[in-house]
Amino acid sequence: MDWITKNTSELERQSGFRQEEDLAALQYGNNGKAMEYLMKAIQITLPDFDGKNPLRNHLLTFDEITIINSIAVRHAENTSLLTAIQLDMWLKEYMENRVVDGRMKTAKYPMILYNLSCWFGSEHCHKEALDIANQGVDFCVKYGNLVAFPRLILNQGIASVELGQIDNAKKYLHQAVTIFETMKRMDTVEYITTWCRNEYQIEI
Repeated sequence: MDWITKNTSELERQSGFRQEEDLAALQYGNNGKAMEYLMKAIQITLPDFDGKNPLRNHLLTFDEITIINSIAVRHAENTSLLTAIQLDMWLKEYMENRVVDGRMKTAKYPMILYNLSCWFGSEHCHKEALDIANQGVDFCVKYGNLVAFPRLILNQGIASVELGQIDNAKKYLHQAVTIFETMKRMDTVEYITTWCRNEYQIEI
């Protein structure tokens, strides 16, 4: 880690640890090492953060929100879904109540909602998953986020299926497929249509 020197700024050190996290996760598939680098990065500016419990009285920078969200994702990958949900619910509430920077909110908020809708669904909390996905879609429509938008619509469909709301589910799933087709994401379209057919006997 030759990027660490006594003259390195906090921001540069955080960025360096995040690069190490990406390398550990993507190149070596080492989730534990990736978490270690994320914790080193966040504790540069939030030394009291233990990686699990929200610090609700602290102000957060964009970089800190990004790192904490990444920590939540690592917890989810380790099947610690309740910890992941707790952290991203903290970020969700923080961004709703304290973040006024429109670009910052548009960049991160929809993906945090997407994560939460996925994790609530994995915990069989389908009503909560649908509520979160609805919030995400409404935000994307109002402020624009084409990356998260079709994923959130897909989660609306999945949650609706699980809740037995088949007509709504078909509507949402068809919308998601249409958008992914427009984006030329045919692998995703094939996955969705096959999943619907095999799991729920729904033709999209």
